[in-house]
Amino acid sequence: MLMLVLSTVDARSAGLEISETREYKEALTKARLTADSLLRQYKQALLSQGGIKQAFLAECVELWQGIAVEYSSKTGYIVRRTSLKYRNPINKPTPDEKRVLKDLNRLYKKGELKAGHENHSIVEKSKVKYLLYIRPLITNRMCLNCHGTSSDITPEIGRIIKKLYPKDKAVGHEVGDIRGAVSIMYNDTYGRERLRRTNQTDIPETGRYNK
Repeated sequence: MLMLVLSTVDARSAGLEISETREYKEALTKARLTADSLLRQYKQALLSQGGIKQAFLAECVELWQGIAVEYSSKTGYIVRRTSLKYRNPINKPTPDEKRVLKDLNRLYKKGELKAGHENHSIVEKSKVKYLLYIRPLITNRMCLNCHGTSSDITPEIGRIIKKLYPKDKAVGHEVGDIRGAVSIMYNDTYGRERLRRTNQTDIPETGRYNK
């Protein structure tokens, strides 16, 4: 059983940093596997759409939120997408996510962001410690159709974005930019209680765990 209600005092008494403990490493492995599976399923679902317009509508209105909700309900993790330049207001970063995203952008601007980069740390919410795992989403050429500059986005897609998200911030990106990140937040005790309450059938809220 993975117990991530782990205090700094407990770790130090054993001569370990929290990141060196078995519980932390197990939680990190689970978060990595969840991110891999989540992104793979999302990519497959997105590529199955018939064209840019359909892919955009599916991505922002249905696909991502549906997949994130499914993973949250099955695992007890709080799974979401976030960005400093978010499109959907529910993806506004928490203070912890914002800190990490700013650091990722700093590394990117310095040319120090390596392929496969990830960030993970212990954060605290309501006096409970959680593993927060962040994996950046890098802009590729296809992303520019909905997240690029005015020369990349067709007038039709632009109108749809303005109608659905009048306060949209998620444009102006170039290939290679950090468009946002997958955020996974987990505590085993909390997660198991979440699953017990929902009985893995009710849909828990995702994207709403601001401090």
